Amino acid sequence: MARYEVRIDGGPWTDVGNVLSWNDTDAPPGTIDPGTASASDGTSTILVSLTLTGTQTHDGPDRTYAVRGVDIDGRTGTQSASASGDRIVSGIPRIVWERSSGDAPSGFTDSILRGESAGDLDAPE
Repeated sequence: MARYEVRIDGGPWTDVGNVLSWNDTDAPPGTIDPGTASASDGTSTILVSLTLTGTQTHDGPDRTYAVRGVDIDGRTGTQSASASGDRIVSGIPRIVWERSSGDAPSGFTDSILRGESAGDLDAPE
């Protein structure tokens, strides 16, 4: 074979070159729903309790692929059996809390707090 062509979801054939593997970099990515964040307000004078609930990940939509070879004269071989794949969201989302400089939703700075639930002992009074 001189080169290979790939068909995605029954669309047109695309030349991917003389390769042994190929990545579909245009495949739609997965998504992360951040959930709902909340912070205690006025419940303690020594800390602020932070929680995040409902975080979810969703893999990208399935796509169907077929491949065929093309010889040096441009003749195409038989199409392969179809295979499907998607882009997955792997692992657990990394959660980092930030602290604003006051009561306004601005002037955020990084915090050392991590995870779905945390207590900020250094919060201003």
